[in-house]
Amino acid sequence: MPRIVPAMLCFALAAPLAAETDRQPLEERLRETGSRLALTDQQAAEVRPILQNHFAAQAALLEEYDRAGSDQVDAGRFQALRRDLDANRAETARKLAAILSAEQMAEFETIQAERQAQVRKRFLAKRVAEIRSRLDLGEQQIAEAGPILQSHFEGQLALMDEHDLDRSGPFDADQFRALRQDLEANKARTAEQLAAILTAEQIAEFDTLQAEGQQRIRKRVIARRMDQIGARLDLTEEQTTAVRPILQDHFDGQLALLEQHGIDSGERPKIRKLRALRRDLDAKEKETAEKLAAILSSEQMAEYNKIQDEQRERRKRTRRSDP
Repeated sequence: MPRIVPAMLCFALAAPLAAETDRQPLEERLRETGSRLALTDQQAAEVRPILQNHFAAQAALLEEYDRAGSDQVDAGRFQALRRDLDANRAETARKLAAILSAEQMAEFETIQAERQAQVRKRFLAKRVAEIRSRLDLGEQQIAEAGPILQSHFEGQLALMDEHDLDRSGPFDADQFRALRQDLEANKARTAEQLAAILTAEQIAEFDTLQAEGQQRIRKRVIARRMDQIGARLDLTEEQTTAVRPILQDHFDGQLALLEQHGIDSGERPKIRKLRALRRDLDAKEKETAEKLAAILSSEQMAEYNKIQDEQRERRKRTRRSDP
């Protein structure tokens, strides 16, 4: 039977790295993880470099997130961070699966879930600190408003998860409209609760903060959408430069049409309104296709038209499923 060795001995063999994740030094994290996984001698030797790379990548992602100014920290950015952390975790788990037992792998997943909870806690603390600074809250105000703000940001994270902003599949204007609508409702509930605690000027600044956050989410959605289309079309660098402003104008135009036809109201639209919307969306798509035809090859245009057909079909399914 293989001898199980203490984690401190397992991980004391190599030179420590300077990287730090969740404020915990790398060597300490290696010892703690090794102890919880109860590694054998052979496992320890094989696992150490994998975990070193894993924790170093985590540290790099968290440091990049921490370097962002407070005006760049929102639920969308946090979700993007979490997506990158999950990708790193999945890659590490794939490598560890060939070395660890099923029980050890389950414990590794438990450790990662605990780390994610710590990161989430840091995000919430950073957001509350931003609000406190921007609104110039007094001690009594922060004591009363703190739980409300935390609930507000928890709601934002839940909505980002529900609408899955960083999904690997397409994310279009109609889906962004639904996300924005729900974020607005969450903001309105929070503002109503804060009204008894904050001054009118502070409420106005809170609204400004939320509007700034939605603009950042909008930019991220547009960038994500353009990356998805670019990958599907296999654009060259020159094509990407030429196509990007056209696609951004297309996405903005879609959003404007949804608002113009009252689809942003939260109520089920009437058939006549949907027909008018479809007519205008088709006209916008035709205008965009004409611009792209001067840049893309026939094969790329065929793929672009396929993407648009998929989007129209998703829109139809969404309308049919609306209560």
